[in-house]
Amino acid sequence: MTSDPPHDPFSHPPFAVTADIAMFTIREGRFQLLLVERGKPPFLGRLALPGGFLHPDEDAETTARRELLEETALDAGTGHLEQLRTYSTPGRDPRQRVVTVAFWAILPALGSVHGGTDARTADFVPVEELEADIAAAGPGGHLAFDHDRIATDAIERARSKLEYTTFAARFCPHEFTMTDLRLVYEAVWGTELEPANFRRKVEGIEGFVRASGRSTRDLTPETPRYWSDSDARESWSVQMLAHRSQAPPAILEAPMLGAAPRDFAPAALQKGSPDSSGRRRGRPASLYVWDGSEDLFPPFRRPGT
Repeated sequence: MTSDPPHDPFSHPPFAVTADIAMFTIREGRFQLLLVERGKPPFLGRLALPGGFLHPDEDAETTARRELLEETALDAGTGHLEQLRTYSTPGRDPRQRVVTVAFWAILPALGSVHGGTDARTADFVPVEELEADIAAAGPGGHLAFDHDRIATDAIERARSKLEYTTFAARFCPHEFTMTDLRLVYEAVWGTELEPANFRRKVEGIEGFVRASGRSTRDLTPETPRYWSDSDARESWSVQMLAHRSQAPPAILEAPMLGAAPRDFAPAALQKGSPDSSGRRRGRPASLYVWDGSEDLFPPFRRPGT
């Protein structure tokens, strides 16, 4: 019986490890991704995801959080962060062999963002505009490195997570209306959902949300609300609705949770249909909180899938 030869650390070429992070939020009623403008070669002046090289004493997640803070002034510690996948295609970085561990995150409580260290600037970009730019960019790509691929994978992961988890609530304040929650799904999925049907489905899923026993009438300007710095009495949904496109909505191609298609037409096409927040009926909207369960059963079905 023969034994394997001792490991020779110099028998394999060295490579570097980086961490990149796709940070999502909802601003002005739109699903958006944080990008930075690179301030040094390679890809000087190109847009990219925040990220950088691991320090000897760091793991990949620590690096992702540190780079996000250094390059954008955002702290991922206040949101959700999870690993997306590892990208190791040779040539993805022109400087040397680099393997990156990519993460995606949701950050509802936003302060100002600005560029720092390797980033000239930092800002959020609407996802649908980014997807169009990536599609039109051709072989050279739109983002630096292979970040077109990472961003596209992260966008799909975020959208699919809403189908089988309660992650949508992570985009909301601690207390939120049913309209707040519905508009998260609409922003991320890029389609409109019928309010009354949405309410029935959400309230019928054990462990998703529970009524807090309060309404928007109980909110005061001092009440912590992630999404409103001006008047906390106004639901975040009012801000989102104010920025929604005025184009007529299309009939959804597929129902959610098996509902009949006739129950799933957008509210704008149902004359006299009350908004689920209760605002059209002149009553304050009920407030809900996330009930703590991670998984949805039965799951949502994304319209058109």
